[in-house]
Amino acid sequence: MLPSWRTAAVAAAICALVLPGAACTGQSAAGEQADLADLSRSDSTEQDRGNARVRAHDTAEVFVRAAEGLKRGISGAEDVCTRGPDHWLMSCTIDSYHYYGADGDLPGLLRSVADAGAKAGVGMPQDQRRIGSLGYALDYYERDGKKPDGSVMEPPFLGVPGGRGGVIRWDDPLGERLPEPGGDRYDDGKGLYRDRKVIPGEVRVNGRYRQVKSLTAMRRHYDTIVVWEAAPDRYGRWQRGD
Repeated sequence: MLPSWRTAAVAAAICALVLPGAACTGQSAAGEQADLADLSRSDSTEQDRGNARVRAHDTAEVFVRAAEGLKRGISGAEDVCTRGPDHWLMSCTIDSYHYYGADGDLPGLLRSVADAGAKAGVGMPQDQRRIGSLGYALDYYERDGKKPDGSVMEPPFLGVPGGRGGVIRWDDPLGERLPEPGGDRYDDGKGLYRDRKVIPGEVRVNGRYRQVKSLTAMRRHYDTIVVWEAAPDRYGRWQRGD
């Protein structure tokens, strides 16, 4: 038999799925928030959460194995469940990111990274003149970041922001370096569950592995840093009336 508090939480969650707001129980907004917080940590949600994390790990492995010259570094994820807008009761999302160190020729590295990104599902513009394509990135460096009229080109990346597979960025020798991972991307006041992890990486120095916890530390060992920001994985969505 379920404990009384869990029985009540499950009943309230089921009720909320059927009727809008707190109409079936007359409970306060704070009470409904607490019930949804329980739902965000329920066994079924935890199972979905675990599957999403496995997917993120497996896709990252496809990416790094396909890219020549990349060395694993810092990685992390931001896992958040929020109250959904309108007809959505709750939605959970994992944003994962993976940093890699690399040495050598930047154009050659970008070709390798673009190929690996395509194998990992990163969708890139077919028009090689558009930002987000490999052609644009190579052209950017060939032109020293300037358009024919002398104006500054937009900094390159690979992928389509908000699109399938995420986006790949790197330290730009003509512009800015990647910022240190950190900060909270979710600050909408609707948080039901929030878990943020930054996992240190390793570098090999004189035959021994040393832990690195920042991009500053990684840059002491590599010419450049590459980050793959995976597309958000929405692993749980509950709709009112489902």
